Amino acid sequence: MGTGCESLLARGPRAGANRLAGLDAARGMAMLLVCLSHFGHLYLGLLGLEEAEEGMSRLTLAATPAFVLVSGLVLGFLHSTRREEKAFRELRRRLLDRALFLLTVAHLLIVGAHLPKFGFPVALDFVFITDVVAVCVVVGTAVVPTVRARSRIARGGALYVAATLLALVWMPAPGSIPQLAKHLLVGHSPTLEQSMFVYNFPILQWLVLYLVATTLGETLTQRRAENGAPEAVALAGLGVALMGSGAVLRVLRPALHHLPTLGSRAAFLTSSSQKLPLGPAFLLCYSGLALCLVAGCLWLCRVSPGTLVARAFGLVGRNSTVGPPAATAWAERLTRGPRTQAPGSADPGWDIPRAVAPARAADRSGFRSVARGAGRGERVLSFAR
Repeated sequence: MGTGCESLLARGPRAGANRLAGLDAARGMAMLLVCLSHFGHLYLGLLGLEEAEEGMSRLTLAATPAFVLVSGLVLGFLHSTRREEKAFRELRRRLLDRALFLLTVAHLLIVGAHLPKFGFPVALDFVFITDVVAVCVVVGTAVVPTVRARSRIARGGALYVAATLLALVWMPAPGSIPQLAKHLLVGHSPTLEQSMFVYNFPILQWLVLYLVATTLGETLTQRRAENGAPEAVALAGLGVALMGSGAVLRVLRPALHHLPTLGSRAAFLTSSSQKLPLGPAFLLCYSGLALCLVAGCLWLCRVSPGTLVARAFGLVGRNSTVGPPAATAWAERLTRGPRTQAPGSADPGWDIPRAVAPARAADRSGFRSVARGAGRGERVLSFAR
């Protein structure tokens, strides 16, 4: 008789669930990347393992694009398999329930994991990727049934351009409600203003990626129905094309930098590490890489569905509502890290003193301490990457 874990891994997708096992595995892969990203970026940094932290950071830059892309792919795929109004209405109800869970229970869970390191009320000053995905689900379930795929791509492209221009050009008064709305929706211009959040994922740019992914999810269904080219090959080809476009944009950086209308903003447009807000080069490079990773999961589940990796990824992916906040909370709790052993102490313990952890985390992750408001309990950290 196998163990409970082996029994769980042995189970495939639920019978009659009309789901693509490769997407379950891709979602599990994306969750693993997110967890490793948090673990490497914070825990390894607190231990002073700079090379290991840098390597982990580079390996997991595709984590967030993969997470958002897979979420959009799943919605597009499910919509294509539930064209009847009654069936999609039930699907939408379930998805909205999950979105509400992410915005409430899951958000509070992740905030609680941030409390030991940042304290209150600074821990409330985050907008997590799970919050953004929840908003994407709410918007996506309303848009996908009413807007055709090509129109979604065209409108998404226009929305991304408009959001990027707003992030770079619009400069509301510091501390004002318009500035809060700007930073929440499109992000801040890294070289020209300070973010009102400790760390946040701007909503609109990631919503564009999500909506475009829903069209790819619908395409997966069509390819399966028409028995055409394997969906993995098509996604991988698109991923390579996107990465190539990002590389070209990166090569053009010197020329763009000398354009008088761009100047220092050329770095935002061409940097492959400009994640927040989402720069074009980062979007192209790492969305392309994420598509290649998703294609790999689809291929693996097509040719070797019984392998341990495919079943393990699929198991995590099928528990997608609890997985992301639990993984984030687990990684954040680990960032409290091992403290230095006190003289005469037999147990080194696992807690960095509260006064030390924020400063060390700030030094390693791009947070900059600011003095204003510290005595009044206001925000004492701001993202200044």
